[in-house]
Amino acid sequence: MNKSQLVQLNDQRDIAMFDQVFDYIVSADDVGEAKRFLIAILKIFNKNPKLNENNPALFTIYNNYLIAAKYVMLFDLSDQDIFRLLQENFDFVLSHPDYDLERKLRYRIRDISDLEQRDIFKDKIREILLKCSVPIGKRKIIVNGLEQGATVANWLKDYYTKVGIERTDSLKINEYLVSNENIRSLSGEEKTKLKKIFILFENLKVSSKESPMFEENFGAILPDGQIAIASNERLEKIDDNILALYKKVSVINGTEKESSLSTKPTDDLFISQNQPVRKSAQSAAAVKTASAAFAPSSPNASPLIELEQILKQYPASSLEHKAIAQEISQLKRAELKRAQKSDQK
Repeated sequence: MNKSQLVQLNDQRDIAMFDQVFDYIVSADDVGEAKRFLIAILKIFNKNPKLNENNPALFTIYNNYLIAAKYVMLFDLSDQDIFRLLQENFDFVLSHPDYDLERKLRYRIRDISDLEQRDIFKDKIREILLKCSVPIGKRKIIVNGLEQGATVANWLKDYYTKVGIERTDSLKINEYLVSNENIRSLSGEEKTKLKKIFILFENLKVSSKESPMFEENFGAILPDGQIAIASNERLEKIDDNILALYKKVSVINGTEKESSLSTKPTDDLFISQNQPVRKSAQSAAAVKTASAAFAPSSPNASPLIELEQILKQYPASSLEHKAIAQEISQLKRAELKRAQKSDQK
């Protein structure tokens, strides 16, 4: 990386604009722009492979943009990548009040047809929360008579020692938030963050085998291998004669699945906390401006060659690979159309 590239990446006006762009992308849940900038950041890292070594602070800034893009596109991550993102970067969730983690997880769970696997996925998320070291509050809290750091993990330990390990309702959560001594040192914003975590934790306790988490119809593979339709929290097994018509289909969906890399989830049937979308015209304009400034390609470099080189760096199951592969496909289609028009002339 030469000095001019470093100066360009470290331009404080550009960084301020990018901050504004990503605030917009997260609050508006703009999946399309998240994908655009995810690819741009990957290009930055590809062109500057020693950025972390040469300038760790600058690398952190751009890596945080990458983390934000991944959270917006969470439903397209593999299970392992979701687990890793939550384990390593849960502070993002707490620092972005507009981000609805529960909604993203529910949308991801809907893609898991095996109800038993859904429960395994939810149990893993709960396990991550129970080990989360991200703090909520500055003062220590008392858990089982011992002074502990105010981490998500310790808040949850205190919560279920007071409320119990079985699933509870919002009344019990509110009672804990009102009466618990540890809560008194928290600000209103911190209490809101904690309540969201408790609600998510409680909803993750619900077994998909006993009570499906979604209010729309969907197909599911039961633990015994049979296929059923879940509707209004009821499971109706499909007749074998009907299944014979769909031998090659492992799950029958009530609605057609959208191409998730290019569109955002539109299902608003999730319980609890639905955040209003605040779309700032100023931020939207900054998106367009930043698109030109963010990771400009070398004038003599082929975008396809550059993307194909980056593609090789990521496993096929990763979000990075999916996004870049789709971008390559779109560029090739565009090139083909241009060639066809040229031939017609």
